Amino acid sequence: MVQREGRILRQGNINQEVEIYRYITEGSFDAYSWQLLETKQRFISGLLAGSLVERSGSDIEDSVLDYAEVKALAVGNPLVKDRVEAYNELTKYKILQRKYVEARIVWEKEAMELPGKIKHQKDIISKCIEDIEFVKQWNKKYPESETNDEKKKLAEKRKLIRSTLHQAIKQNVLETKERKFIKYREFDIILPANMKSEKPYVWLKNNGRYYVELGCTEVGDLVRIDNYLNNLSDHLKKLEESLEKQQTKLSDIKTNLSKDENFYDQINHYKKQVEELDEKLGVNDNGK
Repeated sequence: MVQREGRILRQGNINQEVEIYRYITEGSFDAYSWQLLETKQRFISGLLAGSLVERSGSDIEDSVLDYAEVKALAVGNPLVKDRVEAYNELTKYKILQRKYVEARIVWEKEAMELPGKIKHQKDIISKCIEDIEFVKQWNKKYPESETNDEKKKLAEKRKLIRSTLHQAIKQNVLETKERKFIKYREFDIILPANMKSEKPYVWLKNNGRYYVELGCTEVGDLVRIDNYLNNLSDHLKKLEESLEKQQTKLSDIKTNLSKDENFYDQINHYKKQVEELDEKLGVNDNGK
């Protein structure tokens, strides 16, 4: 259809306007062509949408006519329609079978890997819980300063830390190895390897290890670290949500693997039907 319109709209056509009419006569080859185009479009749409693994596969249809089939259709042989429909079904179930086999390979691989990942995630959660308690005890041991003199000393100490940290981060850009910088609130501040200047960050380490993204200001860096430590429970919640997703995924995969789903019966049925129709039509299979 696009090729036909291209011949009308191509360079060299001197007409300012062109009217295009599409006629469809019931029972004609044109009607078949339009149906074939429609099924091809559904197939392409399903492929682009990634929906070819759906079990129904009702929209996965495609076929190619050879010269003998076109001749049979032109003389009105009703067996051709049966042959095209049977071949469409055969193609559909072959695609579904291939997609299902590919999916099983992925499921089996994930079924082997997920238990280890779940165990590792539980270990991370356990360490985070310990660090939350550690931060609580540290805050009790070092409450906020009350006197002006204490506040002044704390402000000077923080200024020195953040200044030193900010300078160290700038010098750490694209370093090939990470290195421990200082302890802050009994957490190691680790300067990372291969850090980019436009996205500075540090690792905090005690029982667990935590990624803290920093900003561009010297004052803000220390505030971000304090906020992260004081809100470790938010990080714990994300870790627990991730664990739940992993456990659910493993359960779903085990359920899928326990089902012995395949499309061999449908494939053999339609393959036999196509072969029988080819014999009646006098059409060589040519490996289809």
